[in-house]
Amino acid sequence: MIISNNSFATATIAFSAVDLVLSGLSGVTVSDTSPASANLISGATQVVTYTLSGTPADCGTLTGVWKKLSLTCTKTVAVDLYFFIQKY
Repeated sequence: MIISNNSFATATIAFSAVDLVLSGLSGVTVSDTSPASANLISGATQVVTYTLSGTPADCGTLTGVWKKLSLTCTKTVAVDLYFFIQKY
């Protein structure tokens, strides 16, 4: 995920695994985030990585909802046999 500071002020943001909530498939959890925090001056961007752990119990749609401060992002991915072949 890429975070951008579009304000005129510096923003210090702490990131945590609880910022990203997964739903739709059991067996997958958010285990870590990197970096743990960022100090973004005006106009700066920061890549934030959330590490997923586990194995989906079934095929289906995995939805991730990320919320931090007043920001929200929702993404979905279809998890099926083709998904596993491409990833592993």
